[in-house]
Amino acid sequence: MTDAGYEIRCNICGAGVPSTAETCPACGTVLLGPATPPPTPAAGTTAANPTASVAASRSSREPSGAAPSSTYGAASEWAYGGLAIRGGAWLVDTVIFVPPVLAAVAFPPVWFVVLPLVWLYYPVMESSRWQATLGKHLCGLTVVTTGGKRISFPRALLRFLAKFLSGGLWGIGFFMIARTRQRRGLHDMIAGTLVRWG
Repeated sequence: MTDAGYEIRCNICGAGVPSTAETCPACGTVLLGPATPPPTPAAGTTAANPTASVAASRSSREPSGAAPSSTYGAASEWAYGGLAIRGGAWLVDTVIFVPPVLAAVAFPPVWFVVLPLVWLYYPVMESSRWQATLGKHLCGLTVVTTGGKRISFPRALLRFLAKFLSGGLWGIGFFMIARTRQRRGLHDMIAGTLVRWG
């Protein structure tokens, strides 16, 4: 024992060093230093609470307040309008035009007003904010692109004109609505449209 404490040996040079010394007086090796806490293993946290780990990884990828991502147009979000519901919508639209047509039959000059209304009714209404005619609107139907967007007037006009082809092939173009997965008629395929229900 010495006044400075008991003597120890340096692990590097083997010289005698007082126990209270911080460095070896012979070689300068640091003998004492601040204690460093051991790192916490990341695996222990995951194993202890895997749910918290998953939630933390999600929060790091998504901004705060972000809505859950989803694919618009998926079957889980809305259904496609089938032949029956679309037939009901067509019947409502047809009844709307009965009074103007009867007026045109009784007074032929009225056809100059009725015919443009008939031709523009479907394209204008289906490309409007409603995205549907009055009949479709009452039945909960909307016409959209295959990407789920509002259709433009030229696309709506093309869809209306393509209906003559659907009806001209013995109605096969309309009956395709009942046979295709997305309930698309021939005119829908030509115009690149879908009829959404709900």
